[in-house]
Amino acid sequence: SYYGLGIQIIGSFAAGGFIGWYTDSYFETYPIFFALGMVVGSIAAIMQLIKMTLGHTTHNMKLTKNDDELSAFNSSLIGLLLCTINVLVGVVVAKYSFKLKFEKALAIILGSMAVRVVLSGLVIWLILEFIKPHPLSFVLTFAILSIMMLFGEILYFHFKSDNLSQ
Repeated sequence: SYYGLGIQIIGSFAAGGFIGWYTDSYFETYPIFFALGMVVGSIAAIMQLIKMTLGHTTHNMKLTKNDDELSAFNSSLIGLLLCTINVLVGVVVAKYSFKLKFEKALAIILGSMAVRVVLSGLVIWLILEFIKPHPLSFVLTFAILSIMMLFGEILYFHFKSDNLSQ
């Protein structure tokens, strides 16, 4: 079900991020293991998405869209729009938080990432349940762009925090 898929996506990202963060705090290597944990969590989430999407497609015994699904192109655009909104919120939060002390800024940024992951999972479920995009196009577009944008955010935050801490 889409609800279970949303839980798996959130769990994969959260578990990877938490394990990476914990490892970084133990070895004092932030953000190396956090980024690595997010990569592993992202890969696990993408594999679950692909498995569910391919299972959905082969279960229906057709590789074309259902009559009530959007086209693959429109579904990809919805995935792109969702990722873009997510990144814009991250940029706004970062611009605000980097005006604060370093420790507070870091807490706000990491907290906003966690909140955005949960909200993204909820919005994905709502989109899949009610708008009914072409599942493979929407999920792959969202997953691949989310990973790329997440790495961009982490690198931006890392370099920005280095400049602030000096």
